[in-house]
Amino acid sequence: MHAVRAANVVLACNNALIPALMPELPAKQKEALAYPVKVPMMYTNVLVRRWTSFAKLGVANVNSPCMLHTGTSLDPGSTVGGYQGVTTPDEPIIVHMTGNPNKPGLPREEQNRAGAAQLLAMTFEQFELDIRRHLAAMLGPAGFDPAADIVGLTINRWPYGYSYTYDALGDPDVPPEHRPHVIGRQRFGSVTIANADAGAAAFTNQAIDEARRAVEELFVKNGLT
Repeated sequence: MHAVRAANVVLACNNALIPALMPELPAKQKEALAYPVKVPMMYTNVLVRRWTSFAKLGVANVNSPCMLHTGTSLDPGSTVGGYQGVTTPDEPIIVHMTGNPNKPGLPREEQNRAGAAQLLAMTFEQFELDIRRHLAAMLGPAGFDPAADIVGLTINRWPYGYSYTYDALGDPDVPPEHRPHVIGRQRFGSVTIANADAGAAAFTNQAIDEARRAVEELFVKNGLT
């Protein structure tokens, strides 16, 4: 355990953790911070010897609803300077696969929790088997053989991945100032709150905007504006 002393603090972390870090927060603010549940996310990259099966099917991007990976696309790379990206189907290529594990039928928050639990529980071998079966079913009719064509793969899983965003179906229709992320990010004494969670949008620019707001709140608090 380590302790740090500071005159001012910006908490730019998973906002759902803040009530545990600061139990002295008002109950309404702690409830608001606990409202969003991060979206589980996975990026998988599969290196294949050739992409002739994609070419034969005439596809470069395939959607697979209800599968562990719902998106599959070719990543030919970029031609930059002396580096030449992939040009012909006989060349090796990265197949990029994405997924947001969930459990249809539940509220979004519960779906996210179920997806996070699934990602945490699965082993690498289970991921690999699912990927091989998926690509075999998708590309097998065009000659794809997972045993011969897959060179290697990497699996990047984020059980607590993207910031929660609102939708018109599952979230309350309230004025912006009453949204949980707005209530949750309120300054508390010398502590301000940032991170993309504080803007309810999973984008880098949102995280930057929230960081600026949090720092400016400290300027106001210390009379520096």
